[in-house]
Amino acid sequence: MNNYFVRRRVALNPKTLPEILEGLADDEHDAVRYEVAWNPHTLPETLESLANDDDWYVRCAVAQNPNTPQYIRTYLRLKDDFKLL
Repeated sequence: MNNYFVRRRVALNPKTLPEILEGLADDEHDAVRYEVAWNPHTLPETLESLANDDDWYVRCAVAQNPNTPQYIRTYLRLKDDFKLL
């Protein structure tokens, strides 16, 4: 997918397959990775990868995703000082 806006909309769509989200998790645009981190169908393995993203907003979305395992939430709470986790 060459178009940033299309990739972002695909990442945002709750019907997008986890396999597609996994591929989008490596996108060059932080907004696409952010939408992947928010998507409720993103697999825990993909969220674990995104927990180390350079972008704070992506990591914040990972911390709030219901599929994020507790050990990743703990890691993010310690790393980024997230007070609400």
